[in-house]
Amino acid sequence: MSLIFSGCCRLVKCRDRGLNDFSILFIDIEDKMKVTYYAYAFKHVTKDKRGLCDLSSFLRSFSQLKDKSFKNGFIYNDENIYLVHYVDNIYFFIITRNSEIIRRINSNTFAVGDMQAILGQDDHIGFASYIIVNKDHIGFGSTIFAPKAEAFGWYVNEILSKIGISDLQFYMHAIMHSATKSDALTFPYIGRTVIEVDKSHPALVEFVESLGFDVTDSIDLGSMEIHIKPKPRKEITNAAHNIVKNISDDGLVKFMMRAQAEVGSQVQDMYLVGSGAVAI
Repeated sequence: MSLIFSGCCRLVKCRDRGLNDFSILFIDIEDKMKVTYYAYAFKHVTKDKRGLCDLSSFLRSFSQLKDKSFKNGFIYNDENIYLVHYVDNIYFFIITRNSEIIRRINSNTFAVGDMQAILGQDDHIGFASYIIVNKDHIGFGSTIFAPKAEAFGWYVNEILSKIGISDLQFYMHAIMHSATKSDALTFPYIGRTVIEVDKSHPALVEFVESLGFDVTDSIDLGSMEIHIKPKPRKEITNAAHNIVKNISDDGLVKFMMRAQAEVGSQVQDMYLVGSGAVAI
């Protein structure tokens, strides 16, 4: 257990540091996998103080444990859940009930290549997320059935609990990316755009009345969400700029566009109104 305790000692020493600014590293894990970014910190339960500490050294120590019965003994929603070091600061986060996968992971000869082979053969017998752990933020990439960020937060806190650290609580929150209308008019590339308006917005009123719908008589009418999408490998930059210039702010609930902030930069979800997690 010395490896994991050495990681925890480093964690405890820096638990009272203030939160630092962070930079986002955009890393593609798989071409078809969306990666969402989270800031994280540790909170002292009784003192109500928050501190930032590098989680990567803690998890690396945990992943190197020789005690497989401890390392592999975590159950989440009645399923076995595992954290497996992949390469550098990237981990597999795996959830499964499949007895063959469980047997292989618990065996003394298990290697990360075995997991890649198993998951490549049949995606339905085990589900893996990819986690990129940096000193002040986490990149989390998962498919629809893979364990999500909530499960990872539970997992880290469960480790802390099992090794006797009861005064610290790990938590994470999605990093948001917002922009102004003025910013949007400078974006060189804009793709899919999503607009949500409530029933006070003139666009909703005009649209539903054209369908014979009386807005004034509908107490339960909430909002209307419009998705504007370009053709494959095309863009709608000019049209989106015109929307930005002309759309009314009255009743505007959400205004998001997939865009580049500058030429050559990563395409991101930019929220002009509303908010959402930074993702690629």
